[in-house]
Amino acid sequence: MWILPSQDRFLLAVLNSPLYGWYAQRRFPPALNGSIRPKLEYITALPIATPTTGARAAITALVERCLAAPTPELEAAIAAAVLEAYELSPSERRLLG
Repeated sequence: MWILPSQDRFLLAVLNSPLYGWYAQRRFPPALNGSIRPKLEYITALPIATPTTGARAAITALVERCLAAPTPELEAAIAAAVLEAYELSPSERRLLG
């Protein structure tokens, strides 16, 4: 969960996506309890996709629906839409597990 100084629902989707979790586990330093420590210098270097206007609008709509009434299906749809925004190849998607 992130507290954002922004209303950007696309950014919220990215930061709460499994893709971001995968990236963070590999880039951020570990804490003693096994979690990650998202330091500012790592966050500012975070690659954020530039989706098409349609993709951004679709993800924003999904996030709004999920904020109003979260379901596992909506969360899965958001995760899939974020992957599409990053235009990952099939081999890159397989790395995510």
